[in-house]
Amino acid sequence: MGETRILVVVEDSRIRRQLRRVLKGEGATVVRESSTSSSAVKAIRREAFDVIFLDVLSLNGSSLEIVRKVGEEHPLAPVFLTPPDDYLLQMFEEHGFAYIFKPPAPEDTRAALRRSLDRARSWSCEERRRAFAALLAMLDEGPGRPEEKPAHRLARLLITIGGRTLFLRAADIDWMEAAGNYVRLHVGQRSCLIRETMASLEVKLDPEQFLRVHRSAIVNLDRVQELYPWSAGSYLIRLFDGTELRLSRRYQDRMQGEIGRYV
Repeated sequence: MGETRILVVVEDSRIRRQLRRVLKGEGATVVRESSTSSSAVKAIRREAFDVIFLDVLSLNGSSLEIVRKVGEEHPLAPVFLTPPDDYLLQMFEEHGFAYIFKPPAPEDTRAALRRSLDRARSWSCEERRRAFAALLAMLDEGPGRPEEKPAHRLARLLITIGGRTLFLRAADIDWMEAAGNYVRLHVGQRSCLIRETMASLEVKLDPEQFLRVHRSAIVNLDRVQELYPWSAGSYLIRLFDGTELRLSRRYQDRMQGEIGRYV
């Protein structure tokens, strides 16, 4: 196969050792290993890699943010380490990405490496960029979630307003919206930005209180006043402060389930 430059981005040191052993046996040179998303982004921006092995459940749920941050400027050839989740597998298959289950079996690792290298050689940079964009769009919009559910739900957030660092109770948030690599929190008449993504924040919040209603919006159910038809079978949500948000078709079943708890 010849030497291949590989980045392994996995928190679990045992899995990193397993991958390194198999990949070296394939004639590949693992030039970098990373256990944090920040170090992985720096490595990708500094060096050229043929393949990146990326654990979708590692790095506190931020592993796919590596793709989001550098996929445009450095189109990657990834092999995703994933649980047997139907939605994730559908995404990877649909967009032609290689994947292996954890713990990775040697034969699966070898096959995934070959598949990823084949894709890297046959795809143009623009084709890879489009594939990543479509993958991330599906991840943001869809119900499948790569993050593991935390044992304790987020009760308070640390925010900075006017140079002051404050603790904000999650229950005090009315709703939140995506703002690039940030999330804007709306609390009464005030709003502030935190460096999070909708996907990573959603999994930390109490699902009994917060509901994703659109790829770009999460609402506090205690602030919902009305749900009413809008057009062509879609709905709008009105909060007590008058804010109106569109309810995406993909999330209507979830909202219906919440309504069913109170009737």
